[in-house]
Amino acid sequence: MADAHTRLYRTMTIIGSMDDNATKAFRTEQGRTLGALAAQFDAAGKLPSGCPDRAALGRPGQLVKKYDKTADSAIDPATVDPEHRRGGRKRCRRGLQGPWPP
Repeated sequence: MADAHTRLYRTMTIIGSMDDNATKAFRTEQGRTLGALAAQFDAAGKLPSGCPDRAALGRPGQLVKKYDKTADSAIDPATVDPEHRRGGRKRCRRGLQGPWPP
């Protein structure tokens, strides 16, 4: 998760110099990576109903999915100001309010 977050912020720093194909490739790879991470959390949360950690292990998967949506919208070329290319960072920070890890 930390690696994905670091790559997102590095990309936001240089997004003005990236072409649309590079941005699309980054978004695809990020979605794949975060989707796999969320699936691992979801699989870990499928414990027997009597297990006390069941609810706690299901929450990280939900948070990773929320992060993926927010991060993807932050680097969506259609929503970023083409002159400044900085609008996404603010949206990303606003969408990720709350504690991590839970």
